[in-house]
Amino acid sequence: MSYKETTALERAAHRLVLGFEHNGKRGAQAIGPFLGKTPASVSNEVNPDYDGAKLGLLDAVLIELAARQYPLLHEHARMTHHVCLPLPDPKHITGDASLFERFVAWQGAMGTTCQRIHEAFDPEGEQGAGISHAEADAIAQAGQHHMSLFLGFLGEINHICEPAHH
Repeated sequence: MSYKETTALERAAHRLVLGFEHNGKRGAQAIGPFLGKTPASVSNEVNPDYDGAKLGLLDAVLIELAARQYPLLHEHARMTHHVCLPLPDPKHITGDASLFERFVAWQGAMGTTCQRIHEAFDPEGEQGAGISHAEADAIAQAGQHHMSLFLGFLGEINHICEPAHH
């Protein structure tokens, strides 16, 4: 057997299937029925060491939807230098006043994040212009959260706008 280096995407698919649980079953035994495939087939498709069949795109999406986890989407985005952000559920569309209040709260939180970034890079600050990995991670997580909320606002704004008159 020859050694083949596995990709992060293959490893993510394998971990996703192994961790899937439904009706007291786990792994390929649990996800197989969602795909209309045998557990052995699913196992082979996500086994990074198996050179035969590989998991198809549609099946990968169906597994992620069933698991409500999206590591393959995020790994695919990372590999192609893109970013994926979750959007709020469109079932929770609000009205103008509520949306405005949430937007103002979002701006306040975003301002706090911007202040943290300023302080982290301030050469006259406590740590000089250096930034720790923990600070960078915290800023990245906050930024992703802010972007996700902002994209949700945009979707809600478009939903509550008056229809265009033609």
